[in-house]
Amino acid sequence: MLKPHFIYPRNTTPLEIYSFLNERCKGLGWKRGELMQRLGYANVSGALRNYDEFCEGDFRKSDLLNRLSRCEELAGEEFNLALQASRDRITRAFEQETEEARRNHIPHLWYEHVRTIPSPIFVVAIFGISTFKVIPIPKAILELSDHAQRLERVRAFVKRISELTGDKRPSALGGPFGHATAALYRDTYDHSFVISLQGDVIGEREVAPSNAKAIFRIR
Repeated sequence: MLKPHFIYPRNTTPLEIYSFLNERCKGLGWKRGELMQRLGYANVSGALRNYDEFCEGDFRKSDLLNRLSRCEELAGEEFNLALQASRDRITRAFEQETEEARRNHIPHLWYEHVRTIPSPIFVVAIFGISTFKVIPIPKAILELSDHAQRLERVRAFVKRISELTGDKRPSALGGPFGHATAALYRDTYDHSFVISLQGDVIGEREVAPSNAKAIFRIR
């Protein structure tokens, strides 16, 4: 299943839907701003931002998709085929990225916070989400072969980390996402133990946490 947050990498071949719309608009003699006006948008700059993200694979832009689908000059079989080809390519890219992440997974702590959307968001775009979400687990703990013993050491490590103050306190415990509420001990890519900041196991997860990307762009 295509993950809604997955955006196709910008440094690769443009998606089919981008190529189709770009070529069709060139043939019609439409500039980007004119396309947005023909689609009925009053706020052209805001519509163009959504359009660029749509062309990179963010198909959650349902209003834009509906307007494109109703535009007589653009809609039709070619539009539908380009859209489906783009969806298929994104799905394959997401699956490949996920499999690579599984192969290269190193157990770590992923922190959950009071906010799911960071504020300010540009800080995350600049420094990366891992800076404010991930804390590596010491090598001495990871080298333990006994899983139960490793979990106990991870629990103690989480408790010790949560007690740090001042400059020693990691960014994952407080930052643009607000204060931390729990730590996920990601022993495998798809499985996590949920550990309270006091070091108690309070649950398990059978799915990887969302790893959305914040992108900083200068236009």
